[in-house]
Amino acid sequence: MKIDAVNDAHSYLHQIDMIKMGKIFLFMYKQDLAYKFLPDECKMSKNIQLVNELNEHVSPIWDTSSFGDFNGLLNLEIFSHFQESFGNSFHVADVGANYGTVSILMSIILKYLKYDRKIYSFEPGIASNLTRYNFELNKLDDTIEFFDCAAGQFNSLLPIIYNVGHSEDNRLLVSSPTSFSKITKVVRLDKFFGNTTPTSFSKITKVVRLDNLFENTALGIAPGYLKVDTQGYEPFVFDGLSAFFDKQIPLIIHSEFTPWALASPVFTNMDGAKGFLDRISRYFRIFHCSHSGDFYEITKDNHKKFANNIAHIEPFWTDLLCISHNFPDCEKLIENVKNI
Repeated sequence: MKIDAVNDAHSYLHQIDMIKMGKIFLFMYKQDLAYKFLPDECKMSKNIQLVNELNEHVSPIWDTSSFGDFNGLLNLEIFSHFQESFGNSFHVADVGANYGTVSILMSIILKYLKYDRKIYSFEPGIASNLTRYNFELNKLDDTIEFFDCAAGQFNSLLPIIYNVGHSEDNRLLVSSPTSFSKITKVVRLDKFFGNTTPTSFSKITKVVRLDNLFENTALGIAPGYLKVDTQGYEPFVFDGLSAFFDKQIPLIIHSEFTPWALASPVFTNMDGAKGFLDRISRYFRIFHCSHSGDFYEITKDNHKKFANNIAHIEPFWTDLLCISHNFPDCEKLIENVKNI
């Protein structure tokens, strides 16, 4: 059994297929769960006709089939509102890009709106071996800048764990190098990950504070819109934006919310999922954006109840829309989202 698992891991990086999703093409690892869920007609190894389509492929333009059934907060109406509020004076960031699908969608939308800004895409996990090539494959590498690193509380080098077959489930263990020895005393790492098979692997990744990166480089200004999906590491991503919070720079953050990950021993000093909501509510109005279409504001007196509800209802995670208290025309934006 262990030998089979090691062989699976060894061959993982050598089993790549190209898939078509809506009007875009992506490289994916064939052992990934996301790949296995795709119908065979989307896979080049199963549908040779896709070779001809790839030869004719141009940079995708926005229409209702650009991403198949993919929709939600990333749409023309919302980004049009950003453009009205800020003009061309803010960046867009995708933190936890995986194979780059959301970065590609945002780039397509901005091109359609003639919004002359790049997408800044961050992915430290196993999928990062393919992400930059997915941008090039769709002829969007001129509008998406890729960073093979994580975002967090400190500029540092940290261990990241990934599991074969689950490129979406990469996890940073700690917030800083000095905290690594502390966490190993609190929890056995195999228990923390719930996986003791040889197909769990680690590597060292670079971690950057986003406020440092955007303020102290040629990028120059804050990312006005961020998508954050980091498997429970969201509190540290938010901490790495604190300079923007202190300066009251308006931001919108579309963040995954995973109570079970936020309740792990790694985050004991943060009071778990409720503590995360308490902290960010100082700077943001927080809205629940469920996959079933629910959209409502999460008030401060309801943080604990909301976190408990999400923790006990499948799929045990959801999305949050965090809007700075001083965001221009906030009520208009909220109405736009409600009407999607």
